[in-house]
Amino acid sequence: LEADDLPEAAEQCRAALGMDATMAAAHNNLALTLAAAGDLDGARDEFLAAGDEAAANYNLGLMHMADGDYRSAADAFETAIQLRPSFTAAKTRAHAARLYLLTGGK
Repeated sequence: LEADDLPEAAEQCRAALGMDATMAAAHNNLALTLAAAGDLDGARDEFLAAGDEAAANYNLGLMHMADGDYRSAADAFETAIQLRPSFTAAKTRAHAARLYLLTGGK
């Protein structure tokens, strides 16, 4: 998405949620749109509204990594792991984020 497309994308997601407020894909897409626009709090709320708290924290971790905030990313991944101990992808990302912090990104 281009920055100019973000408001339209968000509006489309909200329209979908107006038809079915339980549509997880629309919540996730709206969260990604809000994150791209810099609204991380709104993104977090939408990820959580999708109904899977472990996945929401995993997605937040990915957002933090993309922003270069590896400490917050690692914390989000760890929360995902606490919520779902078998979450292998979260374990892998948590390890990568912690390793990045320990080595200074080298």
